[in-house]
Amino acid sequence: ELKHGRVAMLAFLGLVVPDFVRIPMDDFSSGELDFVNAHNKLIYGLGQGPMWWLLVFCGIIESLRFRELGLDFGKLTLENAGDLNFGKGFLPKTEEGRMQMKIKELKNGRLAMLAFSGAITQGVVNNVHHIPWV
Repeated sequence: ELKHGRVAMLAFLGLVVPDFVRIPMDDFSSGELDFVNAHNKLIYGLGQGPMWWLLVFCGIIESLRFRELGLDFGKLTLENAGDLNFGKGFLPKTEEGRMQMKIKELKNGRLAMLAFSGAITQGVVNNVHHIPWV
């Protein structure tokens, strides 16, 4: 659930940001590119296009996680679930503070999952392929 929440937070950010800022490359500069058709327009063929770069990047991160936890996830515990060994310096120093921060992240992730699914559904149903409140 924690990983899905983090992905949903990034996904919602990905809905809003492209209306304001685009990556300065020819692939991303088209005004017709939106969250509904980006997947199909950014895959040019088998192994070609920016969406493949994203797949490789995510695959590397997941492979490192598999190596750390074992292919059977035998080393997975409640304490290290969702932990990518990144950003621990930003956590509070006390155990109670760390627990509160983890609960906040979990709740924000749940909200992001609902928000992302609602925004995508409303955008497709109403045929508004850019964030309507922008």
